[in-house]
This record gives sequence, C-alpha cells and structure tokens, in this order.
Amino acid sequence: MPNVSQPHIKAVFARNLQALRARARSSQEATSAQLGVQRSTYSSWELGNSEPNITYLAAIQKHYNIGLDLLLHAELANLKEFQWRALLPHMQPRYITGFGSRVEPKPEQ
Repeated sequence: MPNVSQPHIKAVFARNLQALRARARSSQEATSAQLGVQRSTYSSWELGNSEPNITYLAAIQKHYNIGLDLLLHAELANLKEFQWRALLPHMQPRYITGFGSRVEPKPEQ
C-alpha cells in the first residue's frame, strides 16, 4: 500500500466535501445545519483549514452515505458521470424546478 501523507488526505477530504455538497446541490448553510455544526466550521473543512473530529467524520459519512475509503482517498471531484453512478448511485444529480428554490430529484426516464 502506498504511503499517503496526512496533508494529502486532508486536501483530498476537503475537495471531496466540496464535490459531494455540489453534487447534492446544497449550500454550506444547509449542509452544516444538517450536520449540526456552524457554517464557518464546515467551510473550514471544505477549505482544508481544519478537519472534523471522529464524531463529525462519521456524521458526514452517514449524511452522504459514503465509505471512509472514498471520502478520504478518492478524487471525487474528478469523477465522470458514469463513475458517480457506479460508485455512488444514491448521489444522482438534482435539479431546480420552476421559479422557486425547491430542489427535486430528477425523474427516471
């Protein structure tokens, strides 16, 4: 197994948080509220300035329904659509309907 430095894991984790939140079409405010942290704390995680403790890491894993191996080591921001569907089928993109801000799952075709 290759030696992975902690700064590398921290950077990958930060990019993955951004990618997952973008994929869910959620704001930092909404995501941080769902996780029970302040927006500034969540933002700090996304920027790589700090990292969550084990309790919040588990909450993030549960929130996005993703394994720690993917969360900490995979470059999710670089995934193509077919790779998202294969790795994280529950993370299908969402779209905004109408003129309101309501987010709906895209209907199956």
